[in-house]
Amino acid sequence: MCEAVGLASSLIATNSCVLLLDGDLPDDGAARFLGGVAANLRRRTIVLAGSLAAADVADLLRAGAGGALSKRGQVSDLVVAIRTVTAGSIWVDAPFLEALVRLPERLVRGECRSPSSRESQILRFVRRGMTNKQIASGMGISEAAVKAGLQRLFQKFGVKNRAELVQVTKQELS
Repeated sequence: MCEAVGLASSLIATNSCVLLLDGDLPDDGAARFLGGVAANLRRRTIVLAGSLAAADVADLLRAGAGGALSKRGQVSDLVVAIRTVTAGSIWVDAPFLEALVRLPERLVRGECRSPSSRESQILRFVRRGMTNKQIASGMGISEAAVKAGLQRLFQKFGVKNRAELVQVTKQELS
């Protein structure tokens, strides 16, 4: 990661550059990467992702990313995004923008930490009424990882159990 941050930072000398960053990096890698580069490069970074939870997009934009674009988008969208970000504006493509609009205001303002992609996936399974064992099997992770994810979700949303989590997130993240 340090080598990548160093390389990206060396690109700052070219004022017209735009950095395309893979938003599907494991362990919140895109957000960690953005935290390590200079602010003027962050604003010229477009995060490309196959799928990102709306809360993850909000976190990346708060971290300074200049844009978020789906990997499933058209090449013409990428061209527009690059031009927009190079001009100093923010670009978020339609699927991510629609999801951002539905986020609760307190998450958008950063008053509580957003669920990570994995936590969002666990939350979707919990909303379907699945057990930890079923969630683990569906995600290809251990039950212990599911339990840890649930505990983080409980803490983030200030709830004590699954029923409260479903109720709170139904109102806030739907």
